[in-house]
This record gives sequence, C-alpha cells and structure tokens, in this order.
Amino acid sequence: MAPTQTNPINTVTLNGKRGKPKLVKPFVHAVNTDAIRVEKAGFLFKAALDDDHLALGVTPYFIAGQRTWHYDLVMPDEIRFCLLGSINADGHFTILFEPGEHFTPEAKSTYAECYIRFAQFLFAWGLEGDGPFDEITVQFLSEAGLFASAPVSLAELAALVLAAE
Repeated sequence: MAPTQTNPINTVTLNGKRGKPKLVKPFVHAVNTDAIRVEKAGFLFKAALDDDHLALGVTPYFIAGQRTWHYDLVMPDEIRFCLLGSINADGHFTILFEPGEHFTPEAKSTYAECYIRFAQFLFAWGLEGDGPFDEITVQFLSEAGLFASAPVSLAELAALVLAAE
C-alpha cells in the first residue's frame, strides 16, 4: 500500500512542462522497469518543492552514447532547496543536496520536508519496491542530521511524518 502524502503535490513541472502530477507516470514506470533502467544506465534528476508544486528535471545517464550531467537539467531560478539525485541501473537511489554556507536549522527542516514529500509523491504515483539508497546517501543523511536516524530507503522516508504536523 502506498504511503499517504501528508502534504499533497498538486502541480508538477517535468523537464519544463507544467501540468498535473500524472506527468510523472512515465518516469516512475521507467524507474520501476529493470530493462529501461539498464538500457538508460539509470537516470539523473533534480527535484524541488514549492508549496504544492514539484519541479522535476530528469534525464537518462546516457543519450545517444553521450553522458549527461545534472547541470544539463534546467530548474526554475527561484528554487532554493533542490535535491540532486540519480537512480542507477540496479535501482539504487542517490539523493543529495548542496548544504552551502547558509545551512541553518530552518534549511535542515526544509530539506527534510523535501525528502519526505518527494518520497511520498513517488510512491503515490506507483513507485515499486523500497527505493534503496546507496551508501553515499545514507552517510550524507547521517552527517547532515536531517532525521533522528538516517533512512536507508525511500520507503523509510515516505513513512516519516513531517515535523510540523
């Protein structure tokens, strides 16, 4: 059973196209499908939340034999809190962010909310499995101190309750 979205996302911009959340269905399908993940060597993404809106940029690791990069993914200029991630061909997620010099307690809370809501959203739109994190993400989350203990998967994140509730 999919986790409940504690603070639903009602609009999405996916690779510059704005619409309803169902825009992500092909992306979630690709993540769920082993053959597609392997063919694309995985995916890179950026994700940012602004109230009930998700801005998401996604690209395969390789397009026509050429490596892609996170900086190829264009996000709205006003985005302050952006998650940078990837899903490898084996289905493991890396989800990080750049803490920068202004990593305040408020920023920690906002990043924690971004992680939780993004995970809940993916499951609400059909993500299968646990969405395991790689060791880098687990270590990063542990050191960033966003959560009481570092989650090891998107499923663990999605099950968390937002602190403000």
